[in-house]
Amino acid sequence: MNSLFPVEPIIRDFMNLALAHARLALTQFFHHAVEFHVRSIQSYKKAEAIERPSDGHILFFNINGHIKARLWIVMPEGSYHELGRRIVREYFPDQPEDEPYILSGFKEIGNIFVSAFLTGVSTLFPGRYLPSAPAVLEPGEMGEQLHRIEDLFVYVEAAFDLMIEGAVYPARIVIAFPSDDYVAFFQTSNPPPVV
Repeated sequence: MNSLFPVEPIIRDFMNLALAHARLALTQFFHHAVEFHVRSIQSYKKAEAIERPSDGHILFFNINGHIKARLWIVMPEGSYHELGRRIVREYFPDQPEDEPYILSGFKEIGNIFVSAFLTGVSTLFPGRYLPSAPAVLEPGEMGEQLHRIEDLFVYVEAAFDLMIEGAVYPARIVIAFPSDDYVAFFQTSNPPPVV
């Protein structure tokens, strides 16, 4: 495994706390209890260690403010369509369950997820975290982005299942931190100052 550091407790706390905030926000959105089953949390020094999706759908966010980071939400093809159709049925009941509405629902879920996720981050590391609007990527485009920033960033990845009323939607989140910020956040007790 090409991990830069062992996955220390603070990294698990960081991911679990942020995902807990996202879970609560999605519960409000769906009007049903949402659960996350976290299957793995890893940190890497090489982008090549991160599995490149061969299919499915990806949302990309630039994170600015207290730190500058990059965040991807990766959802396999089946999860994307099943979750998207659920959103269309609940929020656009008079519309067909086709791609434009499924994609719109996926973006909305991404915005809710990332905003709540960053709220969770700020409870552990106070500061302002400002996400961009989501960009939709093809699977190959994620690999190209990771390759371009490989020597400058460190990566934290969580694989999880989003569960709603017995339905399971596998997904992954990948966050690329500038190397200096990663060390300051996770390897010392002195996060970067709020500016």
